[in-house]
Parts: sequence; structure tokens; C-alpha cells
Amino acid sequence: MKKMKSSGADVISYLPSHILQKILKCLPLQDAVRTSIFSRIWRYKWVTTTELIFDSNFCKNLKENHKLEKIIYQVLLLHEGPIIKFSLWWSAKNSSDLDHWMLFLSKNNIQEFTLYQFNPDNDSMSCLFTFLQLRDLELVNCLFKPPPTFKGFIRLVNLNFDKVVIRSERFGSFISSCPSLKRLEICRCFGLEFLDVDAPNLKLFAFYGDVMSICLYNTPLLAEVFIGIRKHSTVERNEEVSSLKWSKLFCGAPAIEKLTLVLDLSEVRKLEYYILNLHETLAVAGVPSCSCQTLLMDSAFSDLPQSIIETILTKLPLRDAVRTSILSTKWRYKWATITQLAFDDKCVTPSHDRAVAEINLVKFVSRFLFLHDGPIHKFTLSTSYLQNTPEIDQWLLFLSRKDIKELVLEFGEGELFRVPSCLFTCRKLARLELVRCEFDPPPTFRGFLSLKYLNLQQVLVAPEVVESLISSCPLLESLTLSYSDHSSSCNFEKFLGGVPCLERLIGHIYFTKYLSIGSDLGKVPIMYPRLKVIELHQVSFEDMKEILVILRLIVNSPNLQELHISGSSNTSAATECPDLEFWEMECPHDCTLEQLKTVKMTDMSAVPHEMKFIRFLLGNSPLLEVMSITPSVYVTDGKLNMLVELVRLRRASSQAEIIFIQDQI
Repeated sequence: MKKMKSSGADVISYLPSHILQKILKCLPLQDAVRTSIFSRIWRYKWVTTTELIFDSNFCKNLKENHKLEKIIYQVLLLHEGPIIKFSLWWSAKNSSDLDHWMLFLSKNNIQEFTLYQFNPDNDSMSCLFTFLQLRDLELVNCLFKPPPTFKGFIRLVNLNFDKVVIRSERFGSFISSCPSLKRLEICRCFGLEFLDVDAPNLKLFAFYGDVMSICLYNTPLLAEVFIGIRKHSTVERNEEVSSLKWSKLFCGAPAIEKLTLVLDLSEVRKLEYYILNLHETLAVAGVPSCSCQTLLMDSAFSDLPQSIIETILTKLPLRDAVRTSILSTKWRYKWATITQLAFDDKCVTPSHDRAVAEINLVKFVSRFLFLHDGPIHKFTLSTSYLQNTPEIDQWLLFLSRKDIKELVLEFGEGELFRVPSCLFTCRKLARLELVRCEFDPPPTFRGFLSLKYLNLQQVLVAPEVVESLISSCPLLESLTLSYSDHSSSCNFEKFLGGVPCLERLIGHIYFTKYLSIGSDLGKVPIMYPRLKVIELHQVSFEDMKEILVILRLIVNSPNLQELHISGSSNTSAATECPDLEFWEMECPHDCTLEQLKTVKMTDMSAVPHEMKFIRFLLGNSPLLEVMSITPSVYVTDGKLNMLVELVRLRRASSQAEIIFIQDQI
């Protein structure tokens, strides 16, 4: 440490060598070389990296092959020490350079080698067979011709051939000379008429392409097999050949746990023939056919626990969930036990005729509910097709008998949907969302005693009904309201005073105006001890009663952490009648917003009352972390003045950051 401090060099330069090597390995090769400019200590650190990757990302900026050749020669020339991994994308026709590089690598204990060739005519692979320490080999578009003297890669663990040209007899001999092989992947190779695999340690075998015969005759540890037969394969054209293929396939593979077949056949009869021969082969080989039958006939998912199957189905649109019936007999009615149902206009085929779309959607939902079996915990209907369709009342009556816990009804433009009385018999409702509806609870209604989340948007309902509904939900934690019949006054205390568990309050259009009409500001204020998030939209800062209602709500929420306010001030009215003495007479001066950390103000017009409100928040929030302010799109000339004034405001929190978002998108 003393050396580092006295030298003034960066700390990274003095890290142990093995850590520096890990850092360099994480960088693309060109960036690793560029570390030379850091300092003299770093100048040649990169020359000892054990991994050299000249992949597509490295080559994409080199338009000419001779530049790549020059770079590779320079890197190999300057390199010191072993090279564990070498990867190259090579498109040049000249094979002599590749031969030279492979000769160099053979002297550096190479263990992982990858070659992607774009010119398959290159026959420059002889040095490859001198890589005696090789553990991973991946070849793409290459000629593979082991010499007669080749004794095999005794340490090879992973082998991947893609579009490699190799003769069948050479391939079998080569595989048998790699006793440590555990993973073998063959894809679209040429020259393979039959495939004999003798690999006592093999655990995974994957094949895709054309072949007449596959024989896994010495693979006692093989657990996972993937076989893909191409459509134009010789196997498809000759049933005798396919029978021969299956008869040899698993003769030495007794430990298979997972078998996947991709048979690209045009006739079901051929598929049945394949499966019949496969089952006979499995029985002869001693492999339990039942473990593979699930993968072939049904699906690997069929035996999953019901809870996982339902999770999968709930991630699908209902229309696709129903379509899973065609997967197998086991899947035929899996969808009928889904407990979360979400219906929308996408459940039916789009139609230019609205009447046809409406009929199809009604038919789909009705049939779905008719076939449903078991409880329904959540039901969502979001549609622009249906309005006051009588079938909706029938669906809701059906749901009221299913112990529904979450209900979302969202309708498009047009006539409001009138909620039937049966909704108010859903005693176990924990979440209720209504958009573009109207309702009037029956006189016998005593509230939703389990309701925790209530969202009423563009709902037509009398104020006294809202008061009664909210006050009769003692467990309510989140409340969202917008647009109501505010022609009569609402008692502020009744509205929120009976919600002791409220943690989140969101008010949209006219909400604060609605609260301010009937609020008795002379009474002792009610506390909201659990309220943590307040979000109020379209607040009019020229209305003193509206401002005072907001102030009281904020001040009487001791655990408030987030505050979102959007304005809708009439700029000219708010500027002409500032009434700034209001802040001296009515604003509480000795209060502290002890938990407030985040404030978001949008559509601000920089009118005096807005700036006073912002001043109040900044001056009374000792833990404030972020205040973001977005001016209204109609404010142009005053933006700079607003910003200057914001910077000058006193802040109770030394950590408070003001973010001024100038442009709205």
C-alpha cells in the first residue's frame, strides 16, 4: 500500500497478476490491447492473456482480410506464455496463414479451439491433430480428415461439428479415440451416411441432419439425446431404412433420461410408424419407454405440478390457453381450471363488423365460463365491444358464486355500464376496479369487508354512495378515484376518516375539487398514520380551498414517503389573484414532513402558489432525496425564471436533488 501511495499509480495496476488476467479476459481482444496506453506497467500486460478471440465482433470493422492477417501475426508474435483458448472467424481463401497460426498454437498447449470458416475448400487442418491438450473443439464449415497416424484427443470433453465434411468411417474411428468425450453435437454435416458412436463417458448427444443409421452402441452414461431428422432426409423416403435406424439407435444406451425427437414429416402415418419402431427398439435396449413416450406423444410439461401448469397458462392470452387442448389428451381441459381469467377484444378474431365481434366475444366468454371447473380468483374484462350487454350480468352472477377475489371491469367509449346488484354479494373481494361504469349499491349492502384495493375511474356515482362505500371497507390499503358526480358536497372527514389502513391514495380529474367542496376546515383534522403515497392530478392552484385540503392531507400523514402532484392552473387567473397572504395565515409553519423522500411535480406553470407550495415542501422535508419538476407544455418564456427560482429555494435536506425536466415527450 505504501508503494502505491508513493508512486501515485492507480490501484488496479498493482493487483495480483491472476486478477489482471481475469480483467483482460472480460475485455474484447482489441480493448485488451488498448490497455497498453494506461501506463508503463500496463504496456504489455495483454501479451500474457490466455484467451485470444478473433470473432465476428472483432472482424466486423475490418473490411479487408489482409488487415486481419496482419493483426493476428502481430498478436501471436508479441504473445508470451500459454494460449488456452483460440477462436477465429476466417473468410480468406489463402490457407497458408491459417496453417502457420495452427502450427504456432500447437506449441502453446491450446485447450479450446474454435474455427468458423467461410471458405470450406481450405484444407489446412493437419496441425489441428497435434493439439494433444485439446478439451473443447468447435468447427464450422471445415474439412475434417484425421491422418492415419492420428491417435485421438484423449482429453477432449466437448465436440461440436456444424457443416463439417467428414466420412462416416473416419468419424466413428475418431470418436472412439476420444475416451473422455462427454458432449457431442453434430449439425448438418456432409458425408455421414451412418453414425456409430463409441463414447463410454458421453452424457449428451445431439444430432440434426441427414443420416441412414445411428448407433449408440457404447454409451452407458448417456442421459440426454436430441435427434432432428431433416424433411428431405433419405430416411423419410425409405421405411426399411428408418426401421434399420431405430433398431440400432439405442443398443448401448441404457441410461437415457431425456429423449427429444424432431421429426419433420408431412404424413401422420409416417410419424406413427416412427414411434412404433422406436418403442420396440427401446424395449429391446432396456430403456423405459414410458419416460420417452411423454416427450413424444404428449409434452414434457404434462407431468408438471398443477400450480406450475397454471402459471404457464396464465402467462398466455386466454385464446392461446384454450388452444393448448390440441397438445394431448392430458392438456385437453387444463385451461378449464385456470383461476385467473383475463378477457379482452383480442380473444376473438378482429372484425370490421362491430356486431359480429360482439357476438363472437360474448360466445367465447360464455362458453369459457360454462366449461370452467373450480374457483375463479381473478376476473378481468377489458373491452370496447361490449357495453350494456345482458350477458355481462349473467357472468357477474356466475362469478359471485365462485368466491371471486379480484374483479376488473373496463369499458370503452359509449354508454356507461350499469353494475348489477349481484356484484355487491361478492363478500370476499380484495380488489375491485371499475372503469366507465355506474352503480348504486342496494340498501342491504354492508360493505366489502376484505377489500384492500379500490379503483374507480370515470364512474358515475353519488358522493354519499362513495363515502358509504369507502367507509365500509375497513381493510382498504389503496384507493384510486377519478370523475364522479360532484354536484353536491362531500364530507372530507367521512370520505377518508373511516379508512384507517389506507397506504396509497390516487386522485385523478376533479378529485381535489371534489374533496374541497364539502370539507369542514374548522374541525380538528383527522390523522392518516399509514398513508405513504399520495398522487393527485389536475390540482388547481388558484383555488385556496383546494390548496388547503392538500396541505392538510400532507401534514396529517406522518409516514408520507412519496408525493406526486400534477397541476391544471389557469395561468392568467392564478397570476392576477395571487392571495399570497394565504401562506402566512393558513400554512402550518411548525410542521415537519419527516418521512418524505420523493416528490414529483408535473404540468407546473410557475404561478406564485405553485412556487410557494414547492418552497413549503423543500423547507419542511429533512429527508427529501429527489424532487422532479416538469413545467407545463404551455409554459415557454417562464421556464428559465422557474429554474432560477427553484435553485434559490432553501432546502431542509442537504441531500435533496432537484431535477428540472424541461421537455415533455
